[in-house]
Amino acid sequence: MSRVGTSIRVLSEAVSGGVPELAPDEAFAAFAQLWVQRRVDLGHPADSARRAVADGRLREAALSSDVVVQLAVCAGEIRGFAWVAVRPLSTLLDSPGVTIEDMYVDPDRRRHGTAKALLVAAGTLSQRNGGDQIACVAPTHARTLNRVLARLGFVPAATSRVASSSALLRRLRGGSSPRDAVLLRRRTHRARLAAEGVALAR
Repeated sequence: MSRVGTSIRVLSEAVSGGVPELAPDEAFAAFAQLWVQRRVDLGHPADSARRAVADGRLREAALSSDVVVQLAVCAGEIRGFAWVAVRPLSTLLDSPGVTIEDMYVDPDRRRHGTAKALLVAAGTLSQRNGGDQIACVAPTHARTLNRVLARLGFVPAATSRVASSSALLRRLRGGSSPRDAVLLRRRTHRARLAAEGVALAR
């Protein structure tokens, strides 16, 4: 029994009718369904992801000029996607770059070389654009993904840390959160008890 190969198509071409095996409307709907599934797998609310699809935000972002959404297609079915940003890896560099910002393969379709095909396509895109480096965004808690990327030659380049703007400003301005205030009161109380205990022991 021969295995049906995976071909990589570009979403912008698929929605404009440039991919014979994919009907334009069905191509975007299938991609959007996988994207929603990906968001849910990451722990985001399904309603929020569906709203992004319904109000057109996903379509606008996916079809923007500096994004290439690559679709892994097998037997006329979209089995995965890679969201690739085509821009310098840093604002301080003017050399072309490619960053895989997200990649997802339908869990029922894994172990068939789909992710490998998407990575090869991203690497080819990078070379075609004159880039000598490719980056991949990987959450720090995704240990398996980080091990796979390390085996493929990806090395850590930077760490992105995220904070809410209100928490950052509160800390910078010297204010404290209610939790910080409770912890401070506990520490002060313990220190006072310890000091009294020492005084009584004398």
